[in-house]
Amino acid sequence: MRKLKETIQLYLFSEQFSLESRMLNMICMVGILAAIAATISRIVMKQSPTMIIVMLFITFAVFLALFINIRFNFSSIITLSIIFILGNILFPAALFMLGGSYSGMAAYFVISIAIIFFFSNGATRVIMLTVHIVWVTFCYFLTWRFSHWVIIPKLDLFQQTLDNIQSFIISGFFVGLVIAFQNTIYQTEKRKVEYAMQSLETVQKTVATIFESNPHINVMFDSGFRLIDCNPAAIEFLGFTSKEETLSSFEKLMSESIPESQPNGTPFISLNQRLKTTIQEGAVSFQTELHIPSGVKILDVEMKRVSYDNSFVIVCYLVDLTTIHEARNNLI
Repeated sequence: MRKLKETIQLYLFSEQFSLESRMLNMICMVGILAAIAATISRIVMKQSPTMIIVMLFITFAVFLALFINIRFNFSSIITLSIIFILGNILFPAALFMLGGSYSGMAAYFVISIAIIFFFSNGATRVIMLTVHIVWVTFCYFLTWRFSHWVIIPKLDLFQQTLDNIQSFIISGFFVGLVIAFQNTIYQTEKRKVEYAMQSLETVQKTVATIFESNPHINVMFDSGFRLIDCNPAAIEFLGFTSKEETLSSFEKLMSESIPESQPNGTPFISLNQRLKTTIQEGAVSFQTELHIPSGVKILDVEMKRVSYDNSFVIVCYLVDLTTIHEARNNLI
């Protein structure tokens, strides 16, 4: 029992296999059990050895499909080929061998249609459904029009009743287990997403706390050189009262605060030019002088280009060196 549980856990719920592969594994496992149950029921009903051989062959085919899927870990071409062979060759062959339109094969064609919906989409789904439905309808017509083609022409009333009962039970359990499995996978993935969202929220809160509590000035520009964020230290340093005011008035303040030349005589370099250089080189650092309402400030500036949300931002770290420079001048 433990070995069986480990096998089910490995092939149905392990991340080692893709979701599509696990889904096909589950359908194949259920299909094997359903084929075995159908074979046993026909043995109990003492039906023709031909019927039993056909069911055994279908069981082997589904088992082979499971083996191939495990071996190749879901190849869409192989999967669709298996579905095509099962629904358009094996099931129609069983229809001709197991009583034609008098058999319970209709329930198995419901399964094949459901499987096509599970593993195809778009134009592929439309084509496969159209081909399957037209072909199966034609096969039913042939069993009616040329009934002598059917190997087991007609089941007696008792066998027909039992065949229909076991067919709808098997197909019902098959669809039910597939839905139950999908629901289990959905709940599992939902819990993973919820945990990931909680972890992301925690990280975001941590980053926001670090950003907001940083005593140095931090500002952030988007790829279009627009100021999109700043911390409280920046708001206070620039003399604004809110983040909104800072974001809307920053550009105007900078154009008025940067002198034409620095104290050492080097020519003024515009903010946009600094940002362009940062984009090209990835990071730049320099010292500059600002003439803001609170006075003349000397700043150490570091700019870095950082990947952000399928684009990038430029983060600027500014350290006020005014007090240090004043202290040094007093010592001199």
